[in-house]
Amino acid sequence: MLFLLINKKNQLTKKQKKMKKGLFVAIFVGVTSVIIVSCKDAKKKDVIVDEVVVVEEMEPAIELNTVWVVEEHKINDVPLTSKATIKAKEKKEAAKVEDAAAEEAIIEEAIVEEAYEIATIEAVSEDLAMLDYEAHQVAEVDEYIIPIDETQTLTSYNKKGTEKAELQVVSSGVDNEVQQIIFTDKKHKDVYDVGVGMTGKEVRKLRREMKHMLKHGKVFLYNDDSNVMYLMDAKDYVGDDVAEGEVENMGVSAIIWKDKKHHKKNK
Repeated sequence: MLFLLINKKNQLTKKQKKMKKGLFVAIFVGVTSVIIVSCKDAKKKDVIVDEVVVVEEMEPAIELNTVWVVEEHKINDVPLTSKATIKAKEKKEAAKVEDAAAEEAIIEEAIVEEAYEIATIEAVSEDLAMLDYEAHQVAEVDEYIIPIDETQTLTSYNKKGTEKAELQVVSSGVDNEVQQIIFTDKKHKDVYDVGVGMTGKEVRKLRREMKHMLKHGKVFLYNDDSNVMYLMDAKDYVGDDVAEGEVENMGVSAIIWKDKKHHKKNK
């Protein structure tokens, strides 16, 4: 009888030990799970913080490389003539009117548009300053891509923080009118999709009406009814004339805005 009691006691002890062991394992697993979950949560929090930092670092910097599009009466949003201020929407609405009086008004408006005024160097400088462009006057004529006369002033403009001139403006010393604006960088283009580096043949595919002329040893592609012309890469061309085939193989070295009335007069 005593043996049975002792044996039963031993069995209970073993059972209790087993239960204690199981309880310990359960507690250990539970604590471990909490630690793992906590670590995961902490990791998630760390990842979220890192993502926020990355987003802050990827904020765009100030764009210094402005691409200029040369149009007939403006460059980007900088007006070069009074015609640049005429709203296209108003012209479109006027064109829809069919009565004779409206048609006559449209014709009169077209005549007035032809008598446009050209912007002064002060007005252009002010517009460029708003776009963070600085003006630097260049005294030496030989630094200019095309020779200028004694009555003209050459001003180069570059973006603040950069040294390279983005555009060069020739103005009249008499009335301060802008006479030419020159772009030599390949990143700029004109409204006809012509860019520096294109051949004369490629230019004529885009603008079939272009002519060529030779002036002061320089070769130009131009049109009588356009303010946008091109300097070709024939430096100090020798001769009195240049064949059309030669011009087609030359490359565009500069896009030039020059009022058509000026280059008609100076041919």
